[in-house]
Amino acid sequence: MTEDSDEETTATTPVAEVRNGSSGKKDENMVVKPMGNPRDQAGAGRIRKETARKTFGLNFREQRERLGLTQRDIAMALEIQQPYIVLVEAGNTNLNIDRMEKLAEAVDTPLHLLLRPRR
Repeated sequence: MTEDSDEETTATTPVAEVRNGSSGKKDENMVVKPMGNPRDQAGAGRIRKETARKTFGLNFREQRERLGLTQRDIAMALEIQQPYIVLVEAGNTNLNIDRMEKLAEAVDTPLHLLLRPRR
């Protein structure tokens, strides 16, 4: 990896190293590849900053539980499917601003508070 590369690697990610010749010295242009299935390596050893949708989902769930509401209660109130609420709370779906506003209203919380990063 070169200094101007945007790609992150860490010491905790297992790698297969291609060495230069039999001397065991590393070449400057050495190729470093993850071992095993790339799908298993996704995010391994990396510290990821929480995304806005993950933050929204976690804050939404916390507020819903604080109010004693179930996912089913929210789904019925908004006339949406309960599995969608599961995706929202897990941060596994893209939300448009209109949907976020409706979800925020359902838990009686201003939208900006649901987007506030957790500590």
